[in-house]
Amino acid sequence: MKIQNCILTKPITCLGTETIAKATKKLKDNQLRHLYVVDKNKKLLGVFAGIDVVYKVIAEGKDYKKMKVSEIMNANIVSFEPDDSLTKALGFMSTSNIFTTPIVRKGKLVAVLSYKEAMQYAVNERRKILKK
Repeated sequence: MKIQNCILTKPITCLGTETIAKATKKLKDNQLRHLYVVDKNKKLLGVFAGIDVVYKVIAEGKDYKKMKVSEIMNANIVSFEPDDSLTKALGFMSTSNIFTTPIVRKGKLVAVLSYKEAMQYAVNERRKILKK
């Protein structure tokens, strides 16, 4: 099973140059915990998490209206390609305790894989095989 065969969602992103205030509004408006950070060419740069705003900005008394996303984003993220194994992605997500992972093509963010959607797809595919 390949990732590309699974239901993938369109990523909601922000630029590393955006202010934390603007990115945090996107989190709120879209009811998300994190945004994928990209450059103007959609190259994946990292992930911006709302919890990081609490620990890295508010707790340290910094001004979120002036700070840029790139100052607190996590640039150490794992991504997968559409042709990668769905089993491999699910294994990573399960052991890392994450619920979504970015899907890139040639370094550019193209989609997001949800653990729930991927598990449902994998179970349905297994059922089809067992029915044969």
